[in-house]
Amino acid sequence: NIGDQLAISSVLDSLAANRTGPNILILDMCLTGIQESDLRQRLRKANSFVFLATRPGSFAYERPASERPAGGIMTTNLLDLMKTPGLSINDISVKLTDPVLQETKDRQAPWSIGTLKEQFYFTPAAK
Repeated sequence: NIGDQLAISSVLDSLAANRTGPNILILDMCLTGIQESDLRQRLRKANSFVFLATRPGSFAYERPASERPAGGIMTTNLLDLMKTPGLSINDISVKLTDPVLQETKDRQAPWSIGTLKEQFYFTPAAK
């Protein structure tokens, strides 16, 4: 709806304004009314990375509350991968696709866009 579009636009504008970064945004939702080209333009110089449950305009699936873990399929898989030492955010983005596709029987593919200026790790490799 229009309220969601305005809220997302506001968040994207804030990311673009924050030049210190890196800015990481995880949206476990479907985005309608926002075009991929708009996301790319807004994040062009933002030193940001955005994970979306699926491509803008597509449908995102959730597990029923009776299943564990409940919630968005992309997010639960993403949270597991974020704990893996030494995986960069780009590695995570690649590794996230297969389990989401498998679990949704190829009906949902996670989508990400990034303009990071350096490698980012949620969990750095052990030294």
